[in-house]
Amino acid sequence: MTQIPEPYPIASIRSNFPSASYYAGCKSLVKKVNAWLDLPIADTVYPQAYEDNYDDIVQLILDNMVIRNHKDLSSKMATLNASMKFAGYEEGKFQRQRMQLSNVPIDIKPHDKDVPIWKDLSTLIAKKSVNCNSPGGRTVASAYKNHYVLRVGEIFQTCIVDKPQFNFLDTKNLVWNIRAQCTKNNRDREFPVSQAFIDEILGNVSPHGFLIYRKCGLPFKKNCHTMRISGLTGIPPVSIIRNSFETWNHARTDIDQDEKDRCSRVLGHTVQTAIMHYTPDILSKKIIIRKNKKIKPVIRLRISDCQTS
Repeated sequence: MTQIPEPYPIASIRSNFPSASYYAGCKSLVKKVNAWLDLPIADTVYPQAYEDNYDDIVQLILDNMVIRNHKDLSSKMATLNASMKFAGYEEGKFQRQRMQLSNVPIDIKPHDKDVPIWKDLSTLIAKKSVNCNSPGGRTVASAYKNHYVLRVGEIFQTCIVDKPQFNFLDTKNLVWNIRAQCTKNNRDREFPVSQAFIDEILGNVSPHGFLIYRKCGLPFKKNCHTMRISGLTGIPPVSIIRNSFETWNHARTDIDQDEKDRCSRVLGHTVQTAIMHYTPDILSKKIIIRKNKKIKPVIRLRISDCQTS
């Protein structure tokens, strides 16, 4: 049996990680776990402490992080295990008990926040699409006004010229292509857009084709992808805007459930995620069993209790 290593800085194994993002995610989780366990140095890996507190770590992750299913839980534990595996330690509970994580009960906590009513928020956003001083800010507001409530980084990384490293807004075929490397969940998706939306934003686009851009017309670096940098101010954070939209979307009575689901997919949400984590608890009371769809059971809506517009 391999001896459990002594504590070591996670930076000392940085070069062993396959990507910078994987390293950053692992380092972030190590810091969280160390804080939960009251370990002395935030960015140091403590293999013995992790082994000794394996069951507690599982519960702490469930209590303090958004874990929707057993795949999410296994992913978090594998990420923490990477801090030891890439140092050469591949034994212990993290290896032996990983298959048992599927037996851990998961109590998913539905989203239950106070969010602005979409009718009021969309009115504010519509005004911003006209009077915002920044062309990038007007573009973001126009997208949201038209129900393309994307993560702001996805808009930053969009170009109307087809470049493989960027999202592609096809102004001819009226399709917005979101590429896996430019989005949070690392999945390709696409959705139709209206000609009216294209006509509204074309005047804001840079000569190089980017929707949001620096003075030189080129895109911002990823660490600058914020609503403030886009020039759109005076509105809630994008997470609140997306919450407001999904609450309104899944409480609507003017469209059927398939259309509501399509709207959620525009945002990059699975239907289950949209209802469980982006709408109030009042919406998540009963389960719909969908036998003919490749999704897990989702939540039945109580329209009478929800805001509509």
